Amino acid sequence: MTLALITGGAGFLGATLAARLAASGTSVRVLDAMLPETGANPFNLHAVAHEFIQADLRADDLSAAVAGVDLVFDLAGQT
Repeated sequence: MTLALITGGAGFLGATLAARLAASGTSVRVLDAMLPETGANPFNLHAVAHEFIQADLRADDLSAAVAGVDLVFDLAGQT
């Protein structure tokens, strides 16, 4: 089975993409820093993400997050 990593996946766009990928049979791993100013909401993901990792792309070791991943969708960012 294909495994996709979505950075910034707890936001609106990430959760929507996660739902689409899961519906197509793709396993979904979401990584998000859960910063209050981004509007991230992990409850958007409870039915679609197979795995959730809270981490900051700017500071944390991401080797575990990318292990075994076939696709990466980078939606992380701050406005």
